[in-house]
Amino acid sequence: MVRSWVWEVGRLGVWVGMLAFAACDVAEPEAARLVVEAFVETGRTLPTVTVGQTVGLEAAESAAAVEDAAVVLTVARDEIAYEPVPGAAGRYGPQAERVAEEGERIGIEVTWQGQRAVAVSRMPTPVALDSVRVAPAAVPVEAVFADSLGLDVREGFLYPITVTLYWQAPAADTAWVRTRLGPPAAFPSAVVDFLLATDAVQPEADLATGSDLGSGLRAWSGVYAVPVASRDAPLPAHDLEVALLRSGPDYARYALSRTDPDRREPVGNVEGGVGIAVGISVDRRTVRVGG
Repeated sequence: MVRSWVWEVGRLGVWVGMLAFAACDVAEPEAARLVVEAFVETGRTLPTVTVGQTVGLEAAESAAAVEDAAVVLTVARDEIAYEPVPGAAGRYGPQAERVAEEGERIGIEVTWQGQRAVAVSRMPTPVALDSVRVAPAAVPVEAVFADSLGLDVREGFLYPITVTLYWQAPAADTAWVRTRLGPPAAFPSAVVDFLLATDAVQPEADLATGSDLGSGLRAWSGVYAVPVASRDAPLPAHDLEVALLRSGPDYARYALSRTDPDRREPVGNVEGGVGIAVGISVDRRTVRVGG
């Protein structure tokens, strides 16, 4: 399963909240629609699937869960039925073991109270981090700390840390990749956070490659920062979690649209409902920095 800290999939919340907001500026509330989320990893056993329904703003979040849907996930020509997971409202688990392999076509069908939501995707080439290079600044630099509203502004110091991820490029560069740095806590400055680069989604072919990287390697560099008390303070030791995800354009549209201020809901690939159901490949690593 993909950990939520890495990809912020939201588990229904992002879809339910945005769609409920959209219903506020129309005379009649929209009818409830199915919400489906499924992230199938190449080379791993099938994941759980989350099913819910869009709700109004006045409803509790738990009301969004759908517990009596019919869920079928198809891998190549194999149809795998799903059943509700006991004690986990809205979660459905596979009733047969199956590993989705590279290049296989997957499809999902969810039916509930006369509604039918479907999505299709294809399993990407497995992705694996080759190495991670961490390059902290030699000394901290001055910075401005501010809250998100700019009301609490103060000066301080921080260590910028450049992190470069390396991995093997696939034979055919048709995929998109998402690269992300996960420091132990968000840096407490909206201004500095905006200038740093800890998350990116882009075509894999657009990323750097060349003989200086090693045969067939691609690379991406991001920057995060660690605040310190003074100009002479050492860099605190901490764990940095890095992650690399490979998928197709459906996932890329979803990830890029989640933070689009002009949209009320992310762009999904579920027909007859809303949500996202795609094949992905993920590699992640924890790196000790400082100390």
